[in-house]
Amino acid sequence: MLRLLLYLLVALLPFHARAQALAQAQEGRVAFEQAFAQDSQAEWTVEQLDPGAFQPFQGHVSRGFQSGATWVRLQIAPVAPDKEGRTYPLVLRVGPHYLDRIEVHTQNEGRWHMQLRGALHVRQPGDCPDEMHCFAVQASAQTPTTVYLRVQHRGFIAVQVEVLRPQDLPDAVARHVRASTLSLVVAMGLLLMGLAFWVHDRSLLMLTYCGFQASVVVFLSSNLGLVARLFPDWSSTLVSQINYVVYVLRVLMTVVLAGVTLVSHQPGRRFMELFKALLLACGLSMLLALTQYKQLALQLSLLLFTLNPLVMLYGTRVARDLPAAQRKVLTLVLFIYILALALGIWLNFHTKPWLSDLSPIKQVVDMRMNGFAIGFLFFWLALMERSAQNRAKAQEVEALRTRAIQASTWQAQLDERSALIDMLTHELKNPLGTVRFALASLKRAVSGEGDARQRLERIDASVRRMDSLIEHVAYSNKIERTPASQQRETVLAEPLLQELLGDDTEALRWQVEIEDGAAFLCDRQLLVVILENLIGNARKYAPKDQPIDIRVHMQHEADARLSCFEISNPVPPEMVPAQAHLFERYYRHPNVQSLPGMGLGLSLVKTTAQKIEAQVAYRHAQGRVFFTLKVPF
Repeated sequence: MLRLLLYLLVALLPFHARAQALAQAQEGRVAFEQAFAQDSQAEWTVEQLDPGAFQPFQGHVSRGFQSGATWVRLQIAPVAPDKEGRTYPLVLRVGPHYLDRIEVHTQNEGRWHMQLRGALHVRQPGDCPDEMHCFAVQASAQTPTTVYLRVQHRGFIAVQVEVLRPQDLPDAVARHVRASTLSLVVAMGLLLMGLAFWVHDRSLLMLTYCGFQASVVVFLSSNLGLVARLFPDWSSTLVSQINYVVYVLRVLMTVVLAGVTLVSHQPGRRFMELFKALLLACGLSMLLALTQYKQLALQLSLLLFTLNPLVMLYGTRVARDLPAAQRKVLTLVLFIYILALALGIWLNFHTKPWLSDLSPIKQVVDMRMNGFAIGFLFFWLALMERSAQNRAKAQEVEALRTRAIQASTWQAQLDERSALIDMLTHELKNPLGTVRFALASLKRAVSGEGDARQRLERIDASVRRMDSLIEHVAYSNKIERTPASQQRETVLAEPLLQELLGDDTEALRWQVEIEDGAAFLCDRQLLVVILENLIGNARKYAPKDQPIDIRVHMQHEADARLSCFEISNPVPPEMVPAQAHLFERYYRHPNVQSLPGMGLGLSLVKTTAQKIEAQVAYRHAQGRVFFTLKVPF
């Protein structure tokens, strides 16, 4: 906030300098009265002027966009001669410099004489050293002197007139140059501040603001006549063309800046449509500025300049992700800005004597605005966003610290659980071995196929099931603690499958297709775990009279060579597993609860595949389930 206050102090210097210059200019100023008339057809000559058509005004004459010519009549009061009784020509300063054509008509010995200046004409020796246009006017010491100005311009017509003694000209130029230079310096300072902000956070908002402020600097440079002074060899027509283009460019960048400000806060589809419409209209205005329709281009740009804050106000109200504090400030600032803008535009289109005291309000839409209001707002937004980002980062760090503590706690619990599983599986193996040894002895003692024999077989099946479950739990626990395997060896597919299928009594169920030379490049032990569980899963859940298909081949995907193992088997509709839970530990379909198993096999497949950087996938189609394993080769 301190930076913004300092920035505000610096930015206000041009206004302070302007006030000082105005006060100093009152001293020694030549008294004169002003009036204007509008010649809409540009047909009047100085001899045909009707004094009754002129309306008095003070300060600037603002006519907005007018066709034809604007006439200004000056009634200069008698000028007192010096001590030696001599009178000198006065200096008539007319601005701004970008007016296309300025004619000054003075009467000498009953005849009217014309002096010509303007943006479309080459500057002449003896002209003002600043961007204003200077004319020599001989004033009378006894009677008022009448001078007529005829101004033609394709853009916004605002004429400033000043009458000085020759000795007062250097001070007037110095004051004017100082005020103009300060305005340009502030604009460049805002641009440098924007670049500094952008280098720090690299945000799109600040980058767009830098583009906007750069257009302001170019705009001011053109309107202050620096382009013509820096490039004296350029034609006056080209320099005048640049004046129109940079004005349209500034309006375009203002629209872009408004859109970028809100687009990240989800302002909705309607705002985006309005924003795109403004951009298209700005593009049309730029095309018009490059042709002979320059006044139409400026009129369209002024309309867009007025509509843009209205669209931005709408976007501020509907943006879903805009913080409440920023929404309130933006709404208030935009509301005040819209009111001041409307009043300022109205004042610039009307020239009335009673409006002269309100001329400072015209500065809201003055073409010399250095971007202070927009710059202050967007630096405040940047600071608010940076503060929000810092808070978010602090919360993120705190959340990460909390998760780290939780992860450490969970890891300790996991280690404790793993140790308990190891202990339990080891302790259960010993009594289970004793039971199996006793069962073997009882089987040898009991002969025949009676009830006793059947009970022993059921006990033996239950023991085998318990032993298998203990093996799965122990191996699953071991796999989880095993790091990703770096051990890789070439494992030929055909002998491996022969080993896994072995002397299966249902060998006719297996339909195996192995591509010649198909092999796997990975940890053999972990690969065996995966394939054993996939084959066991198919053997368990496939109907006894239905075939099980196995296919092994090599394939290429995205410049990578893969070993692909696919196994499929039919499955009844009522036993199709839920794909979302298939690889979860302990998941079993409700209709297979009577079959042996604990739902560990496929979770073990998934975990083991990750250890060898393989991919395992499942799909169900045409009454069959397909499991695919892809191992990088």
